[in-house]
Amino acid sequence: MKKNHLTGTKIYRKIISSLGIVCLIISCTHGAYSQVTTILSNVRSIKNGGDNFVHIRILPTGDTTIANQNNNDYYLKSWQRFRSNGYTINRRKVGNNTIERTVHIFPDSVALLNALNNPSLLIDSDAAGILYGVIFDKIDSSQINIDGKPIQINPTNGVNELSQRYAMTAIGAELSYFSARLAGLAWTDSTAKKNTNYEYEILEFGAAGADLSYRSVKVAITNTPLKLVKPETPQAVFSDKKVMLSWKWYDPSISQSNLSYQNAFTSYHIEVSTTSANAQFSRINERPIMSLSDESDSLYYIVPLTSNGVKTFLRIVGISPFGEEVASSVVNGHGVEPSKQWYPRIDSTNLVDGNKAYLHWKFPSDTIDSQASGLLSEFEIYASPTMQNFQKLSIAGVPMITATTSNITIPLTVGQNYYIVTAKYKAGYSLSSSPVLVQKVDSIPPAIPTGLHAVWESESNNIRVSWTGNQESDLQGYKLFRANLANEEPALLGDIKSDVTYLDTLLRIDNPKAWYYVLSYDQRFNQSALSQAAIITKPDIYPPVSPYFTVGKADSTGVKLTWINSISQDVSVYQLSRKPENSRGNVVNLQTWNTPSNDSTWVDNSIELPGRYTYFISASDSSGNVSVDSVTVEVIRSGTVRPQVKNFAASYNAELGVTITWDCVDKNVVQVEIARIVFSSGPTDYALNWKFLDGLSCQTVDKQVFSGQQQRKYGIQAVFADGTRSTEVIVDIQIDSP
Repeated sequence: MKKNHLTGTKIYRKIISSLGIVCLIISCTHGAYSQVTTILSNVRSIKNGGDNFVHIRILPTGDTTIANQNNNDYYLKSWQRFRSNGYTINRRKVGNNTIERTVHIFPDSVALLNALNNPSLLIDSDAAGILYGVIFDKIDSSQINIDGKPIQINPTNGVNELSQRYAMTAIGAELSYFSARLAGLAWTDSTAKKNTNYEYEILEFGAAGADLSYRSVKVAITNTPLKLVKPETPQAVFSDKKVMLSWKWYDPSISQSNLSYQNAFTSYHIEVSTTSANAQFSRINERPIMSLSDESDSLYYIVPLTSNGVKTFLRIVGISPFGEEVASSVVNGHGVEPSKQWYPRIDSTNLVDGNKAYLHWKFPSDTIDSQASGLLSEFEIYASPTMQNFQKLSIAGVPMITATTSNITIPLTVGQNYYIVTAKYKAGYSLSSSPVLVQKVDSIPPAIPTGLHAVWESESNNIRVSWTGNQESDLQGYKLFRANLANEEPALLGDIKSDVTYLDTLLRIDNPKAWYYVLSYDQRFNQSALSQAAIITKPDIYPPVSPYFTVGKADSTGVKLTWINSISQDVSVYQLSRKPENSRGNVVNLQTWNTPSNDSTWVDNSIELPGRYTYFISASDSSGNVSVDSVTVEVIRSGTVRPQVKNFAASYNAELGVTITWDCVDKNVVQVEIARIVFSSGPTDYALNWKFLDGLSCQTVDKQVFSGQQQRKYGIQAVFADGTRSTEVIVDIQIDSP
């Protein structure tokens, strides 16, 4: 094998990767024929010199996936049997059972290999490569480079491998009758006599007995050539140095006979001549064009032309399944020069007499073609104040701006205009310049807008503001402002270009009114003064902000409270209240203030009993909305000295020390303080606060007993939540020396 040519496997893989199909022929085969035998065959008589040869094409019908109903697997394995055994062909005359000639055809691996290594055979070589690969080679999944690109084919590609091989067998045989003969899928009978009726029996080699009804087929033919139909005449679209040909290869509306072009031809060549419609045609595609799908009924091919001025003749040549070639009718034409694409360019503008616009332009914009104006019919001027919706200008006294015109002065009736110069070509198309702006000298602002009013929309709790639109031709838009207080500088809400209404959704909730103003401005951004205010009183649905306490302190005069008033502007009443600890007893309303009031301090001297008290203050507005109660403050009010602790006692034990006990029945006690008084043998006794215990404690133990101590005293006081203390109780205890 020559090293510079692809093996059969590589060609097979290249065809799969480029075609992108694997089961097309299978589906077409079973769609066109009823499956009654394992062989499909087509036969044709073709003139060869002074003789007529009979050509036969053969294809196994088994697609390797569908078995016949009687489970003999005739169809399922027909392609595999073809690879191994080939076919037997018997020739008889019609009406005579005597076999005149018998031949055995089978795939010839040597002949296919030689053909695929002969690049001069072109499509025959490609077809031989496909057939050699699918019949004889194994498929591997290693990566190869084809046309400089890495290709890797999965052996199954998601479909049964035998189905792929069967499909590609059909494609390879369809591409080349020459290669089909080498693969055992075609045969030429060169001994048949002219004008004689023959019957050919094609059977799988080795088939006999009952198998013959499934594994053979008979075809009959009169050995007289029939003239093939011409391919459809192509449609030709000529453009700049190229022509696109298109023609139908398939038309389901016409007859499916062998003489219809979709059955007569499997592929096509393109031929071109610059001499005449009858001579010196040359073929421009080495390999024929074919369709592998009926998704499109047409084929297309772009033919390059050397120049636009030469008349060119073109035709397509259809190739039959048996290699016959038939040319279509000829079409002709010549390349078309591309249209000139010159744009005008406005190179200068000016304002004349304060109310006219002067425009000057060049055409072409880069002045490279002095004859360009001869391509035009006229110029047109378009204008727009906003660069949107440009309108053609009708200029008084100027019915048409001629192709040789390069400037014009036109009235400027508005404050400004954007202008475009459009060149209209005789060929029917138009090309326009970029827009340029011409403005009047304008320092006069538009009128102050009128009719401003505001309406509360209760469903959304927003305010709708609207006004009457201005009528100035150079008006550009409006600016809307809002203030939350009468003497406040208004803030910009929005810049409105083309509307006279605005929905205000960003409202402050703590003020009852809003003041709205609007102004207008023109194209030169001259602004009017602010309009009269539209004042709206908003429905009061929001309670005031709560006040909050800063100081709460009890002394001998009472409880002193200090707070910061609500920041809301619409407060009408403040209410100060008190309740005892843990909400025992009724809430007492201490004081009510009707605003305006600056009071933010109060002394409560109405408490008679000591204890813990809670204070809170609320704010109400005139609409009856009440704030959430302020953060409360708790105050402890002291009273007189408390009674002494009951049943205070102490006992000594040599092992445990001194155990001290007392009654703990008052839950208002928060702390118990125990003092220890020690009598020593020296001249001085001493006392100290020994322990501080939780108010719920009822005993403690003193283990610090020293040698020589004979007597000790202990004192106790209870500390209450309001800061008061009980009268101190002292107990004596005798300690025996160890």
